[in-house]
Amino acid sequence: MREILSSSDLIKTKFCQSLLERSGIACFIVDSENRWGLGRRISSLSITHNGDFEAARRILDSNQDEIRFHRPDWNCFTCSETLSGKIEVCPICNSLRPGIYSTSLYQVLDMIRPKPGLYLGEKSITRLDSYLHGIFFALGLDGMILRDSHRFELFHDWVASRLGFYESTSGWCSMILSQSANEEEALERFYLLLDEYQAGIDPC
Repeated sequence: MREILSSSDLIKTKFCQSLLERSGIACFIVDSENRWGLGRRISSLSITHNGDFEAARRILDSNQDEIRFHRPDWNCFTCSETLSGKIEVCPICNSLRPGIYSTSLYQVLDMIRPKPGLYLGEKSITRLDSYLHGIFFALGLDGMILRDSHRFELFHDWVASRLGFYESTSGWCSMILSQSANEEEALERFYLLLDEYQAGIDPC
């Protein structure tokens, strides 16, 4: 037995389990509360037979995009409408999908934009990246994410393509900073790129 994945997103963990089981790899999920003393529920996926671990890792690695963007359909708790996994707000009654925080990621970024020093301490793209990670971590303790977060997920790849990088593994912050004179210029460039990205993405 060997753990291959742990996540606060049980839907993601179950999806990974289904990918492995379809390939004939025996695995199981353990759902536990208060792991690491953080007061959050964590689901872990373990491989039953250690000899299957490397094959399981290759399967998950080769399906990262599908795992990352897997969002199953859901039923609105207020009006019982069945909705696409891409939809975060019910168009019938305006109820939020469970696990979605009412504030949009883009609202947070727009709030910071005119006065970055107030929220970040200084005008810095690295500070912004750390600030966002702090928000994601804090919400993740309760199994939640900011509204519209899924629309931001492809920004890494988009920035890599836009700035001429071969891959996006270093992340949008490092890529933009590497082509800027300093942290302040990089933050200004981030917002210009964000505007361009938003103008071209699917509104869903």
